[in-house]
Amino acid sequence: MHAELFSRHIESKFAQFLTIMEESGWEHLLISSGSELIQFRDDMGYPFKVNPYFKEWLPLTQRPNCFLLISELEKRPKLFLKEATDIWHTTPESLPAGFEQAVEVCHFHETKELFAKLPKDTRHMAYIGPKMTAMSGVSDEQRNPQSLMNRIDWLRAVKSPYEQACIREANLIAARGHKAAEMAFRAGKSENEILLDFLVAVKCSDRALPYEPIMALNENSAVLHHNRLASIAPDESRSFLIDAGVDVNGYASDISRTYAANESTLFAAIIQALDSAQQQLIASIAPGVSYVALHQLAHQKIAEILKEFEVFNCSVEQAQERGLTSVFFPHGLGHFLGVQVHDKGGHQAAPQGGDNPPPLEHPHLRLTRTIEVGQVFTIEPGIYFIPSLLKKAREGEFADSIDWDKVDELLPYGGIRIEDNVLVTETGAENLTRQAFSEL
Repeated sequence: MHAELFSRHIESKFAQFLTIMEESGWEHLLISSGSELIQFRDDMGYPFKVNPYFKEWLPLTQRPNCFLLISELEKRPKLFLKEATDIWHTTPESLPAGFEQAVEVCHFHETKELFAKLPKDTRHMAYIGPKMTAMSGVSDEQRNPQSLMNRIDWLRAVKSPYEQACIREANLIAARGHKAAEMAFRAGKSENEILLDFLVAVKCSDRALPYEPIMALNENSAVLHHNRLASIAPDESRSFLIDAGVDVNGYASDISRTYAANESTLFAAIIQALDSAQQQLIASIAPGVSYVALHQLAHQKIAEILKEFEVFNCSVEQAQERGLTSVFFPHGLGHFLGVQVHDKGGHQAAPQGGDNPPPLEHPHLRLTRTIEVGQVFTIEPGIYFIPSLLKKAREGEFADSIDWDKVDELLPYGGIRIEDNVLVTETGAENLTRQAFSEL
């Protein structure tokens, strides 16, 4: 199924790129997969991360020094694969079965062979990728031209059926890992042991994940990107926040869940309330709605939850006016999702460029675009008890608006995040994550 969808995806993408290249004044486009970086004074490289502008075309995530040519002179994209000739490394990855039919594959060993196969007049060829010695002949004007990059970033927001299928499968695989991680938490395992159970369930190494997973117990759940996982389990596991996804053909899932060890606690009740609010937010998604408005609605719902559980002494309206919800929900509601976990174009104003920044009171919001059919993004409201933010609020002018005894009761649990991946449809949104969990 993926091979057939991939062929249609590439055919459509090729036509789109020829159009935006013409609009930007380019006849040819060469995209690099990137090159491996060698550690300082060593003979080992850093983990390779493919150029996302290459990855949105081809699922070759571990193949450095390769190139893709998009040209009006060609009938389809031309993939240049550098052949490995050494005896030290595993044979480089190849395209999945059936995928090679969508592109013309050419092999090369040395850079001079590559240049011999490119269009003779390269003055009208744009190049996207890192600055490489092999591309020393490319001028600054040709390298990563902003007008072309803007159009590519804008297009990436709407996912093709092939891309949707990859993200859908990535959700299903990640959901298996999440289930295994929850079981490990309830068995009293350490953060590192929970990660190992997740990796076994999704059948991949940590290097193959799209981002560094978060496995946070107790107070560590208040660290938004907790990544120093403990190898020793705490004496008491009160809460567990997991933020982890997997990669399918270069496309990521990005899922968060929070669990309480004791379902009769106040913390467990707040988890359920936030889970319900998150689903209400997803039910509010529709083409034409502003994502900024959705983020603002999330703050209203979080204010209502904190008022309901008597964390706020003031009214919901006063809490929002005083900016108190940002003490407990300091990040944005979500972001585009695709070949990058935080996919490009979230603040873009138009295909030609321009910036549509987040509101001043919500500077960390990564997505300010109007919602369109085919977009895939995350919805991830959170409620956290972060010591540094709480200290500032405790010393601030609205300190009496917060019940600090309630805060102290919740502080040992860290925080809550519920994150799903959604696909915008003509009638609303398809929740890829909840669907994946329901199929297990």
